[in-house]
Amino acid sequence: MKKKGLIVGVIGLVVIGGSVVGLGIAGVLNIPGLTPMKKAGKNLYGAGADVLYGEKKDAPPPLALKKPPAKKPEPEAPKPIPPKPDKIKGAKKIARVWNSLEALKVVEISRAWKDTELALVLSNMESEKAAQVLASMDAGRAGKLSQEIQKIAAQPPVVVAEGS
Repeated sequence: MKKKGLIVGVIGLVVIGGSVVGLGIAGVLNIPGLTPMKKAGKNLYGAGADVLYGEKKDAPPPLALKKPPAKKPEPEAPKPIPPKPDKIKGAKKIARVWNSLEALKVVEISRAWKDTELALVLSNMESEKAAQVLASMDAGRAGKLSQEIQKIAAQPPVVVAEGS
């Protein structure tokens, strides 16, 4: 019987010893040299340091520093609209220059001009000088220019309202 008791005792010791070793390897029981090291996590100061320093286990992670939201670019100021050229003012300036030239020179210079633009300049020239220029031109073009000058003269003057 002693043998039987010895066998039961050895088997019991092996089962209990195996269970303890298994629990140690699994990390359930802390057995120095047998239990694997825990990964470094939130607590860098060792087990139990959270209790010593008042840290809560279920505390949310500290908020990461957030960059302030990017500012939206301010809308650009509307670009100023360039003023339209004043054709009448330009025609008056050219008319003053052409008044000092010979009629044949004006005809030569104005050959490439459009009839509407040339008529505007001629209508701002001195009447006698404009007549000399028209007389020096081809009769067909002089007739068309005379009609354009008549249209320009027939237009009512532009009135600009005050305050605008």
